[in-house]
Amino acid sequence: MATQATPEISPLVPALGPEHAVVWPKRTRLTLKNGLEVVLAESHNIPKFTGELYFRSGNAATALDVPGLAEITANVLRTATTSRTSRQIEEALRRMGADLSTAAGADNSAISFSGLTEFSGDLLTLVAELAQSALFPEDEFERERRQTLEGLRLERTTPSFLASERLRHVLFGAHPYAVVSPTEAQVESYQRSQLVDFYRAHYRPANALLVIAGDFASGEMMAEIERIFGGWNGAEAPPTPYQFSEDFDSPRLDPRLLTLRLHADPSWLDLRARPGHLRLLGQQSLASAHRQSLVAHRQTALHATARTVLDFRPEHPQQMAGLAHFYNTKLWHYLHLTWDERLGQRVLRLGSLNFQTYTESALVPVPDDVPIHLRAETNGRHVTFAWSPDPAGPAPAAWIPIGPSLDASLLSDEYATRSVSDRITDWGYTGAVFALAAQDLTSARLHADFELFEYREVQREA
Repeated sequence: MATQATPEISPLVPALGPEHAVVWPKRTRLTLKNGLEVVLAESHNIPKFTGELYFRSGNAATALDVPGLAEITANVLRTATTSRTSRQIEEALRRMGADLSTAAGADNSAISFSGLTEFSGDLLTLVAELAQSALFPEDEFERERRQTLEGLRLERTTPSFLASERLRHVLFGAHPYAVVSPTEAQVESYQRSQLVDFYRAHYRPANALLVIAGDFASGEMMAEIERIFGGWNGAEAPPTPYQFSEDFDSPRLDPRLLTLRLHADPSWLDLRARPGHLRLLGQQSLASAHRQSLVAHRQTALHATARTVLDFRPEHPQQMAGLAHFYNTKLWHYLHLTWDERLGQRVLRLGSLNFQTYTESALVPVPDDVPIHLRAETNGRHVTFAWSPDPAGPAPAAWIPIGPSLDASLLSDEYATRSVSDRITDWGYTGAVFALAAQDLTSARLHADFELFEYREVQREA
């Protein structure tokens, strides 16, 4: 017996009514002379207004160095200004019947506020004070740091948080978005000065957007905003430091990367064997003037950092791979993974060459069968190295310093130029680089896989 088809929509359902045009509230846009963008939207339903002062910088801006810094900065921000204590701020909000909160996400920080329109001038003045002259009291900072630690310990007992953290790591890998929260050790290492530095660098009018909606006349509100925020320091933010990040997804080497004497060809360099990795076949030592497996990025600033992720399984002490701060074959510092016969396992070794003098300043056993993260940081005068099993993983491990602070001035044109009896024996003219390198002095050409090469200039306060 055939089944009778039924209409998809029952005839009992009433017909749709006529469409109504969507009427958006009146919007006004203006950019103040100091760079602050303002967007106003009128809505005259109730005599209130709501606003957000956004800053286009959040936790991702410092995720690789100080995870969670934007969030703790936002939380301590509202506790005091140079003209009001925490108690005075709360009393002012109660008097106005207003709400005010601060928060930070991955890509932005915000001061959120709402209140009666009749108190708009007073509330906007308070917001302007927080944006321009937050005090960051030491006791409030310490209290917030303790609360952050307690919250972090509680989060790490929650399956949903751990699952989210793992998912982000899988999705974003070495990108700052992979860092969901700091470790306990990182929170314990927070310093008040870091909050102040982040605030000065990112809470600027040219980096901000003020959005307000509510019961007001746009012309009058804009005039009030110009009066209150127009004197905010309009100095341009410092230029964005240069950053380079290569995840080796392309079959061609990025043109900003350099090789030493050899063209980038499959005889020693492979971008196809393992997708998302740079494979270097081990060749001669960093002191060799002939065949080296080395890929470098030029150092462009005195203050800079470089890092990589290395997957390398040496079986002999003459098999090495790692991250080098390199000037030429006679001047370098090299943090490398190798094999230690005495310990019978992989180790990280930090070696330096100063013309004919080679020294080793650290040897640290590391876990087997896992990629190792390496980092080098220089301030012009010194360079320091660090390593980690995984600083952005589901159970993040803090960066572990290795070896002493080393002399970076050796890697300079001035130091590299040598003369004997007014005859120049060594020329200095190349400039320093950070380099990924692999060596195999056994001639087995053992390969090393690099998952990432990141180079960043570091902005310093004048």
